[in-house]
Amino acid sequence: MVAPIIKVNNLSKVYKIYEKNTDRIKEALLPKSRNKHREFFALNNVSFEVSRGEIIGIVGKNGSGKSTLLKIITGVLQPTSGEISVLGKVSALLELGAGFNPEYSGMENVYLNGTIMGYTRQEVDQRLDAILSFADIGDFIHQPVKTYSSGMFARLAFAVAINVEPEVLIVDEALSVGDAAFQAKCMKRMKSLMKSGTTILLVSHDTGTMKSMCSRVVYLNQGEVIDIGDAGEVCDRYIQDLRSREGMFTLKDNLPNEKEPSTSISLQENTSFYSEKEKIQFDKAVINNRTGTGEVLINFCGLYNELGVASAEFGFDDLIRLRIEYLAVDDINNLVIGIHVRDKNQMEIIGTNTFYEGVSISQKVSGERGYVEFSFKNRLREGNYSFTILVVDQIPTNLFYDRIDHVCFFKSKDPIGQTRWALVSYPMEVSLEEINGG
Repeated sequence: MVAPIIKVNNLSKVYKIYEKNTDRIKEALLPKSRNKHREFFALNNVSFEVSRGEIIGIVGKNGSGKSTLLKIITGVLQPTSGEISVLGKVSALLELGAGFNPEYSGMENVYLNGTIMGYTRQEVDQRLDAILSFADIGDFIHQPVKTYSSGMFARLAFAVAINVEPEVLIVDEALSVGDAAFQAKCMKRMKSLMKSGTTILLVSHDTGTMKSMCSRVVYLNQGEVIDIGDAGEVCDRYIQDLRSREGMFTLKDNLPNEKEPSTSISLQENTSFYSEKEKIQFDKAVINNRTGTGEVLINFCGLYNELGVASAEFGFDDLIRLRIEYLAVDDINNLVIGIHVRDKNQMEIIGTNTFYEGVSISQKVSGERGYVEFSFKNRLREGNYSFTILVVDQIPTNLFYDRIDHVCFFKSKDPIGQTRWALVSYPMEVSLEEINGG
């Protein structure tokens, strides 16, 4: 069995917090006296492993311990307890400016960082052209880095980090200051490094980047691992937790149990487009995938083809019909229903809502139901997809009444005899004008 290139086992980092500076001195001079500090756990019993060649993301709100963890992995900090093992050369982009002397020129800092990484001047010379080409900052390479913009600084730092042939590359939000073109260039380079066997640890608040780049994600909160696993699922949980803390929605435990409806709800005559058996299957399938405050519920949803027949497979250019039944639990003045189509990595590929499509849902009273249908031509490349369905108060939203992830799974198929590489193929008009030589 191949040993993991990074192994973190019950890692903790504790800081002593003193109310007054004099308390620190008293505690040092009188070691037998009562402790005058309180302990703050920046990390608390963190454990995970990373295999060679993986791209692992780390998410969490500010102060969750992400940067502390990376500093321990790079050797900048020492843990209070626990074990960490890193088998390979590490190159890191931590906070902007780390490892650079602001008084030195960019060129001098290139050699400084190369020396820190253990390279001779001749070895840095061999990599210099590649570094300067990637950084692309022109004659500024000879100016003190204290005169650089944050974007120029990021360019040079990343160029140095990736061209010293690291076995482990650590990137901590350093790319957020670069322009879009440079960020795309960096992402392409990181994917190339991954294919060559480089392990990458990526910290970012951009969950879209995490889903597209990472195989797994570690979710930290208050120094503890909340979740670790599939990038799409963990990032979705992180976003839901953020919205929950902001009061945009609460956990699914607050949703009413439809098998035991509130006595204040009076259902209308059943004219539904689904059977009782299908409704029971739907409730079981979504019970662990829904969150919301519960004033309005997604009562049922299903996928149908152009003829109105339930379907889970659609050919290229087939009509996909997503039909949704919603139920007003309370009296509601404002209501918007939205959808996202997600790929297997939980990246949002397409999406819209009733508000954007010019459909207004009128005021609803408790117990009233309604139906919404979204239909579109399937232009997705071959693969497996699912829907996220949301019911909110307005756009932009302040409140999620109900949200269901991972529902209405379906397979898309490429046109016969074609392989579509783009995620979505938009219909285009192509004109040709031949010019005869003369």
